[in-house]
Amino acid sequence: MALSYTFSVPAGVRQGGILSPVLFAVYIDVLVHRLKSANIGCKMFDTYYGCLLYADDIILMAHTLNSM
Repeated sequence: MALSYTFSVPAGVRQGGILSPVLFAVYIDVLVHRLKSANIGCKMFDTYYGCLLYADDIILMAHTLNSM
């Protein structure tokens, strides 16, 4: 397992803000398409599983630590 260094987030949309879910969906959609088109992440039986999404959580998966 590998962890990054901690970092602060000084700007952004407030949690519970009315634009928060819309902006999150737009951002995540672009991210998923870029990961899939770049062939980054896991595939099983020609189906892409490089990232799993549920609500505001995301799991990024790769075959090796270097791929991540």
